Amino acid sequence: MATQIIEMLLLLASLQTQLTEAKAQYFDEQTITFNELPIELQFVSLCESNAKQSARGPYGEIGLMQINKIHIPTAKKLGLNVYDASDNLKFALYLYEKNGLKDWYSSRKCWQKQVAQR
Repeated sequence: MATQIIEMLLLLASLQTQLTEAKAQYFDEQTITFNELPIELQFVSLCESNAKQSARGPYGEIGLMQINKIHIPTAKKLGLNVYDASDNLKFALYLYEKNGLKDWYSSRKCWQKQVAQR
């Protein structure tokens, strides 16, 4: 029984590694521009950073999409550098596909009305 559990855990770890590598390869092959983002994320970027990669938030948020520093380890696992504009957008798209707009909820008063009108 213990051997089977260990084997299953090793298999799970291997699958997680393969998934992370596949995502990193996917992101590496993609190029994304601001205009290619879903319109909701464009509104968020305008509210969060005025669409400027050089923007830094009061808690260390980074770039166009004001990516929180807590996400840097995940971005790195995906082969993304959120200090780079294209990678910042790619990671924002990753978060959006995973969580919707939840990660930008604190600025919703700015973008919520525009998003609701779409």
